[in-house]
Amino acid sequence: MYKRILVALDGSQLAEQVLPYSTVLAKGLGAKLVLFRAYNPIPDAAYPPSGAAWDRMAALIKQDAEEYLAANAKTLMSAGLDVSTSAAFGYPAQQILDEAQRQPNTLIVLSTHGRSGIVRGVLGSVADRVLRTGSGPVFLVKSRQRAPQSVKLDAVIATLDGSKLAEKVLPQVVGLAKPLRLKVVLLSINEHPRLAIATDGIPTSPNERTFQELEACARDYLAKIAANIRGQGVTNIEERVTQGLAAHVISDTARFDPNAFVAMTTHGRSGIGRWLLGSVVDRVVRESNSPVLVIRAADKR
Repeated sequence: MYKRILVALDGSQLAEQVLPYSTVLAKGLGAKLVLFRAYNPIPDAAYPPSGAAWDRMAALIKQDAEEYLAANAKTLMSAGLDVSTSAAFGYPAQQILDEAQRQPNTLIVLSTHGRSGIVRGVLGSVADRVLRTGSGPVFLVKSRQRAPQSVKLDAVIATLDGSKLAEKVLPQVVGLAKPLRLKVVLLSINEHPRLAIATDGIPTSPNERTFQELEACARDYLAKIAANIRGQGVTNIEERVTQGLAAHVISDTARFDPNAFVAMTTHGRSGIGRWLLGSVVDRVVRESNSPVLVIRAADKR
């Protein structure tokens, strides 16, 4: 499981809202925290200027970044955590990914708001680029205007669709559930419950028996997954089969448990590949306020 938690900060209070979650994860996993900040004095310049004046300005900006990180690290270390800091010059998304790749078993913790522009677009420029171009896990936290003083994680919602790609989230779920003592909610969604079925070329509405058969198959599938997870030492498991639009169902499920987070892969037979980096992660983060653990599963089809 994760031995190192890379906490991406940008100097804003909104971005700092990842710190309570990072603390819970680090304590539960016994992982080291690395507070990281990328600084780029001229973000739009392909070739930054040179000379003595530029060097002095760059040195001051670097010093400011390092002092900022050190102040946050001091607070966390006083709570008994193993904390280090790192600052790097360059584009934030790439620097975050480069730092994460320095050591295996690193989890990136990233805010979906912040000074660096994450508030724009679907998930924003930095978070979006980290998700699209990275290969490691990312724990997304939605920043709020009123930051919680403390947080608690007591459940993880694993979204499954019956595919092997979607199941790639399960080792991460088990690896977190055991040390953090989380309840595991296995969630299967029939995303299009009223989709017409063609019979002899004529579209017809599926009957109640069809839905019952689909639900029964999904329940059998989740039961097998649950049995496998129990065999790995996780006993607190809940199985849910439901219908509706994926983003809304996931958001509603998370909303009923404010101490839960969602775990999803970036591919899957039912369209999770379309969901992620498109609309579902964005909607889940925005609508539920719950953190989202994103696992990048390579599609070898």
